[in-house]
Amino acid sequence: MAGRTVPIASREPPSRARSLGKRPLGEGPPHERPPWDEPPRGHVPAGARTRRIGRARALRWAVIAALIAGPLVAGELGVRALIAADRLPVAAAHLEDFEITWTNLERQAPADVLLLGDSMTQQGLDPATLASLVEPALGRRPVVFNASSSAGGFGVNEAVIEELARRGQLPRLAIVGVSPSSMASDRTFRDVFAPTPMGGLFTRCASASSYDAAVNCAFGNVSAFWRWRGTFDRVLRAVVRPLPPTKSERGFTLRADGFRAGPPVTIADLREQVPTALEKEPAAFTMGADVPPAFAGLVGRLREHGVAVVAVAIPYSPVLVAALETRQAGWEAGRRAAVAALEAAGELPIVDPAGFGAWWGEGSSRDVKHLSRDGAPRFVEQLWGIAAFHDGVLAALR
Repeated sequence: MAGRTVPIASREPPSRARSLGKRPLGEGPPHERPPWDEPPRGHVPAGARTRRIGRARALRWAVIAALIAGPLVAGELGVRALIAADRLPVAAAHLEDFEITWTNLERQAPADVLLLGDSMTQQGLDPATLASLVEPALGRRPVVFNASSSAGGFGVNEAVIEELARRGQLPRLAIVGVSPSSMASDRTFRDVFAPTPMGGLFTRCASASSYDAAVNCAFGNVSAFWRWRGTFDRVLRAVVRPLPPTKSERGFTLRADGFRAGPPVTIADLREQVPTALEKEPAAFTMGADVPPAFAGLVGRLREHGVAVVAVAIPYSPVLVAALETRQAGWEAGRRAAVAALEAAGELPIVDPAGFGAWWGEGSSRDVKHLSRDGAPRFVEQLWGIAAFHDGVLAALR
């Protein structure tokens, strides 16, 4: 054995090397990576890195969405809460008076009798007087509400009825006021009411005049916050105080039952108004081409909904009628002919008193077209004395 060289690796027995926790040189599990083949510290596999980036992006987009949607959701809930609390109308209308009237109508149970028409009905038919006249004959006091509005023609009236139908608040009887002003044109519906947020809501955007208007209206029908965007002052006012059920200004009082009571003036005051009024009136009475179909549409929808209809003609003051006849004879005959044309269009008789009774005098009117708070009750009493009106109202309510 002399002269042989013993390998260094064999100088220590394998058993002893293992017992000392050492791994003999050249030995080891074949699956274990050598030190030079291990990944660097902090290395993340490609799949895990992709998932981590995806989660970070998702979180970032979620934060962005929350920052955008959060205020919108809060605004929507806030506006809806103000509407539910009767601090804000359901939408902006063409007149603040109409917003108050509609909100009052929403607040109460369905009216037994609903008065429809323009400002001459709003100021000429006193619902409280009619309720007191009906009560003895009916044995109970009916709820009478005046849903008329300034320049609110038959198209606006129909939109109100359609919205009440959706809400299940239809009356048993509708009394439709037909004035010389409402027979002149129905353009208020198209040009003034329908483009408003409330008009779009009531008509379901059917009258939108352009694609942009239709899109804007559609958003408004879905979102209360959208309907009231750009009107921070109105929303802030609603936060500070509720929408009032009445309104008084310049001697006028809008009551909670929808009637607008006007201040009485003297006959001498009316005569002073005549020259200005004549400038705005055509020499011969003319009815707008859009009025008969609008009237027929209103009457037709009321009947389809099972609502009884009584129509009433409301005249101008005797002072203005006399001036119109003096300027051109036949004006009153033209008005009566227009009433007859509406009767044919709506297949409905119109109660036409053809003028005010002997009760009319000093203080009965507030201007040459509208009755005052003193004259309106007297006119309702005059109508109650006409059999067609009296019997039609009671037949619908019994």
